[in-house]
Amino acid sequence: GYRVLVHPRLTLDLSAFYYDYDHLKSVSQSPIELRFNPANQPYLYASVTTGNDLYGEAYGTELAATWQPREGWRVRGSYSLLSLALHTRGTTPSVSEGDEGVDPKHQVKLWSDLDLGRHLEWGLGWRYVSGEPFIGISSYTELDTRLAWKPTPHCELAIVGRSLLASHHREFAPYVLIDPNVEVDRSVFAKLTLKF
Repeated sequence: GYRVLVHPRLTLDLSAFYYDYDHLKSVSQSPIELRFNPANQPYLYASVTTGNDLYGEAYGTELAATWQPREGWRVRGSYSLLSLALHTRGTTPSVSEGDEGVDPKHQVKLWSDLDLGRHLEWGLGWRYVSGEPFIGISSYTELDTRLAWKPTPHCELAIVGRSLLASHHREFAPYVLIDPNVEVDRSVFAKLTLKF
């Protein structure tokens, strides 16, 4: 990682990573077969084998910036990239290779905090998350906001709005049939924070 103070009001951060994985948990499934029991009734058969036959690599980077256009106003932005490639040793492919398509590859975030006086602060955030085609998730853009009143250093009352652009959106899809569908709903709530 590398951090640089470009200007007294502008900071840039750059980080990168590379991981080399070996002997990861793998789940392999044989082809589905039509079989018959002793009473000659048909049924479907598939065997599932677990092991440590998965290997792969992951790499990514994140660029973040913090800018203060004026006193009492801070703007933060970031971009992140994640790439994951998984492979199976042996002749039977592992269904675990599909995990490489579960995490979003690109994410962009922008957040602004503005002091509206000694005790009032307003924040507005925008984010973009790329789709995950393997699990049927489309890319989405969302907006969050927060208005906070701090009557004392130990007390804060905030009204928060999350995912305001759509009534709901999918961020995750079931990988196994028993997993529930997960959708994030638009929400507005109040939050009281007391520090002792």
